[in-house]
Amino acid sequence: MENSENVNTVVEETNNTEQQETQVENAEEGVERSLEKAIEFKNLGNESFKQQQFEKAIEEYKDGLRFCPKDDEKTASILYSNCASCYFNLADYNMCIECATQSISLNKEYLRPVLCRAGAYYELEKWEESHEDYQAAEKLDPESVQKPDIQRKMNVLKKKIDDLTEVRKKEVMGNLKDLGNTLLGKFGLSLDNFKMQQNDNGSYNIAFQK
Repeated sequence: MENSENVNTVVEETNNTEQQETQVENAEEGVERSLEKAIEFKNLGNESFKQQQFEKAIEEYKDGLRFCPKDDEKTASILYSNCASCYFNLADYNMCIECATQSISLNKEYLRPVLCRAGAYYELEKWEESHEDYQAAEKLDPESVQKPDIQRKMNVLKKKIDDLTEVRKKEVMGNLKDLGNTLLGKFGLSLDNFKMQQNDNGSYNIAFQK
């Protein structure tokens, strides 16, 4: 399997000027919510990420999520997306998908987790899900799917999905044939006794043969 291009560079930076003195006490978790603290852990995570210390970065991003104010969905979405990028680099594609999905649920216009999840689905050979995410990414940013690596994956996905569709068609036809033969068998017949012949006008006749 192959990693998506540039996934290890997609952690999101948050401008420190966005820091607010927002603090909401969360009695249930025993954590005093603070955007400043969340940004601090996010920045620590980014430094660990740059050093390819992905497991450490995940813990720091998760600490950022613990402190992130509940109403700050943008920052939470970034933190989940950064976790997804870490899991991708660790080849833990299921956790990558889980975190990317969380990120997208908080910000449906956020491109990076969509591309990250598409890459994870691709690595898991979930062709249809991957193709769907790449299509979503194209709607968010048409230029995002013009990169050679993504274009190559899209071409592979199209062929894989076409092949999968053909396999499913054959399975359906096989099941229908088995059902037909079961019913006709009660009369000593099978579908082999019937032959379809196409007429010149494109219609079909069904001829009975012994």
